[in-house]
Amino acid sequence: MFNLRKKSILGLIIIHFGFGFLVSLFPVVTLYWQLLVIAYGCIHIIRQHNKHEEAAFWASYLAGMEVFYRMTGQSVFWELGKYGVVLFLVLGLLMGGRQVRYTYGLYFLLLIPSIGIGAYTDFAQARDMISFNLSGPLCLAVSGLYFYKQQYSGPMLLALMRALILPVLSMVAYLFLQTPKFSSISFGTESNFSTSGGYGPNQVSLVLGFCIFLIIILRYYSISFSGFRWLDYGLIGILLFRALITFSRVGVFGAAVALGIFLILNATSGYGGKRIGNAILISLFLVSGGVLVWNYTNSLTDEALAYRYAGINKQTGREEEYTTGRVVIFQRDITIFERNPILGIGPGKAKLETGETRGKEIAAHTEWSRMLAEHGVFGLMALLILIFVPLVHVLKVPPSSRPLLLAITILSMFSMFHAAMRLALISYLYAWALIIPMNEKNPIRRK
Repeated sequence: MFNLRKKSILGLIIIHFGFGFLVSLFPVVTLYWQLLVIAYGCIHIIRQHNKHEEAAFWASYLAGMEVFYRMTGQSVFWELGKYGVVLFLVLGLLMGGRQVRYTYGLYFLLLIPSIGIGAYTDFAQARDMISFNLSGPLCLAVSGLYFYKQQYSGPMLLALMRALILPVLSMVAYLFLQTPKFSSISFGTESNFSTSGGYGPNQVSLVLGFCIFLIIILRYYSISFSGFRWLDYGLIGILLFRALITFSRVGVFGAAVALGIFLILNATSGYGGKRIGNAILISLFLVSGGVLVWNYTNSLTDEALAYRYAGINKQTGREEEYTTGRVVIFQRDITIFERNPILGIGPGKAKLETGETRGKEIAAHTEWSRMLAEHGVFGLMALLILIFVPLVHVLKVPPSSRPLLLAITILSMFSMFHAAMRLALISYLYAWALIIPMNEKNPIRRK
């Protein structure tokens, strides 16, 4: 798991691309894929007593495949990704051998009181609302319990990153096969479902952005995701193209901001010319490669992509709301918090209240305001834990590890702003910022 040879890694990449082709022919395959991952993952963790972080490995893999199996319409149940990650990590914790700090247990407990004042119409509604809105925080809490202040070597981190990215490559292959001819697609000023496998472009873009971020981070440390430098660069270009063509800007923006912070902090850390040189080389690659991919994608869309990122309606030439309604949702949540400051109105109830007042239910897109509206002052305290615990942790780790952990923190927090905790990957990646890389000189050094 930690010492794969180049040929083995390349073989896994080919298998996962091939799997995407197979799923395009037989979507039901993803149903059995999920069940196999859950069953074999549990057996593997128990048999090995989690000696080599098997729990984290399988949690990474399941988090990476979540959007893909949802996209095919073959999910065992909608929140399998979050509960599956929880299952793997709880098994890992039960195997013992690690010191657990309960800060994130407190975070989740703060969200429980508001359940009692939810006033749901029936048990089915209560179950759906609570599960949908608290499964993400539960996944984050368990991930935090598992990873907080745990030491990880470079090979371990590399294995977790590879496990997360591999199933995303299956999704990319599926997208190429399922997307209609670009000439037949009408590219407008909104996110495009046709280029996102019929699934939410926001979440597809987000997952692709995460993978771009991770592969570039590895390249900065002169580590190859695939075992071949040229293939790494090719994968980055393919992932960026698929992220851009979704017309959802958030995945690209999130990755760009996190990478910018990572490179700037490394270049200004005062550790000599090597880090500055690496940061400059990676930046030049990102700019030159990004421009090429951007120009190609923009030409395919008849320049609609440029209008989309500029926030301008191509037909009318008028500027449009750049946040596509998220500010309105944020304001709604703040108003609810002001009216119900102690316990909020209960998990999921903010969506229903909007339906009562405006005739249309609008789910929360940002975790930061949703927790205030639905959990009141207890949600505020939980938010303070989310914000300050990783930031304080970053200040305590060796200086050379800070850029990496801070970039992960920023990326996950930004994702919570536009996608709440709808994906297990958001909660799970957040917890990666709580680890302690074992090598001070190079957090992800080759073994």
